[in-house]
Amino acid sequence: MTGHNLAERRKTVRKMVDGANGSDRIEILLPVSNEMLTRDIIDISQTGLSFMAPVGESYFLPGTPLPGIAIVNQGSKLNHSTATVKHVYRIQTPAGGDSYKVGIQFGANGGTKVDRFVINFELSPDQKNLRDRVRDFTQKEIVPVAAQHDRTGEFPWDVIRKAFDLGLFTIYIPKKYGGGGLGVLETAILTEELAAGCVGITTSIMINVLGTAPLLIAGTEEQKEQFLIPYCRQLTLASFCFTEPDAGSDPSRISTRAELKGDHYILNGVKHFITNGGVADYYVVFATIDKSLGTKGLTAFLTPSKTAGIKIGKALDKMGQRASNTAEIFFEDVKVPVENRIGAEGEGYKIALQSISKSRINVAAGSVGIARTAMEHAIRHVHKRVQFNQPLANFQYVHFRLADMATQIDAARLMAWRAAWAHDQGRRYAKESSMAKDFNGDVVMKVTSEALDLLGGYGYSKDYPMEKLMRDAKLMQIYEGPSPIHKTIIYRELAKEYGF
Repeated sequence: MTGHNLAERRKTVRKMVDGANGSDRIEILLPVSNEMLTRDIIDISQTGLSFMAPVGESYFLPGTPLPGIAIVNQGSKLNHSTATVKHVYRIQTPAGGDSYKVGIQFGANGGTKVDRFVINFELSPDQKNLRDRVRDFTQKEIVPVAAQHDRTGEFPWDVIRKAFDLGLFTIYIPKKYGGGGLGVLETAILTEELAAGCVGITTSIMINVLGTAPLLIAGTEEQKEQFLIPYCRQLTLASFCFTEPDAGSDPSRISTRAELKGDHYILNGVKHFITNGGVADYYVVFATIDKSLGTKGLTAFLTPSKTAGIKIGKALDKMGQRASNTAEIFFEDVKVPVENRIGAEGEGYKIALQSISKSRINVAAGSVGIARTAMEHAIRHVHKRVQFNQPLANFQYVHFRLADMATQIDAARLMAWRAAWAHDQGRRYAKESSMAKDFNGDVVMKVTSEALDLLGGYGYSKDYPMEKLMRDAKLMQIYEGPSPIHKTIIYRELAKEYGF
């Protein structure tokens, strides 16, 4: 085995986990006393793991058999086994105290492996509860008003407030700032359920994931505390100001300027197609300190929307997703304190890429929600619609079309979940994110078109929801990067994997 292959094998086999996050824990059944202890896992492989234990604990000595252990992730027990203590080291903790690092090997004699890395497509009880709560919210609060907001384009403030009260705005914010501390997978589950009711309203809610991402990725601790703690306590809308009239897929053309003058930056420029731009409380603005530097000059800034010099332009009258607000924003000599810069000068492009790559997973999940609802409308219709003296559902051709829809929707959901899982595991996920967004955008357009066909003239009528679903679906192929952008990213990551 070559050194490269060995390194790759080790990367696959071993998984480092941050015990402070409590994402992976071990439950230990002690011999004799049958006492159950719970400890945070530090390091895990296919054959064993290690965890920290207080110096005062005398339970663990090399060779001690452990009659029962269980690895727990987000409340779900992943497996059970016996184990043997292999080593105990006394180490100094980052806080300056002493502790034991205990290493154990799975199996009573140190020989039986625990299949820690088995693929599991079952949601945990907590994830199922989240899904069911959001599905219930969607049916009660979103579905009844979706058509009205589509017709009028009125921003859904009532639904937004109820969503905040339910905690849907903050589930992804770390607990220490007042959020739910959940991962992107849970956010994807939430997004699918909301989008099944109305993706325009969903966009109004979930754009906050993108709006807060730069702070979570590159903000200082002071910035996070100053913004995220109030954000979790009171309804606050954050918006991501990146796109410009002449700069969308090509960020090197961003011309909004940021000039440092003393202890402030002065922003001048125009942003376009900004989701929640007309209703947001805060903007994360990407501006260049020197346009000749291209993307290397881009820098991110956090500023309240009410800051002097910020003017809201007209709201875009869109074909679909009309419940979401999309506006142009003008910045005229806007003063932003230096301490409101996110990251260093020139790091804006990197911060934006990481933020958008994460947000694309939610777009992919939203596509699944729209497609699922379209298929459900089609299924109900073909069982009620009688032609040639029998329901349409009796025709094999209809069976095949619905079967294809279900297959594509299932594949799309798994694509979104895989990308979310990769993010939450701390792995590279740019390829998976772009695959999910690109694939799912095409799936939702195909499914809504097929479903509309099965409804015939009823599908084309504004008296039925199908034509809205199809209009809403088209944007899923456009925002967060059109297909050529994602195919470029996928190939780039693929080339890296093959050493080119």
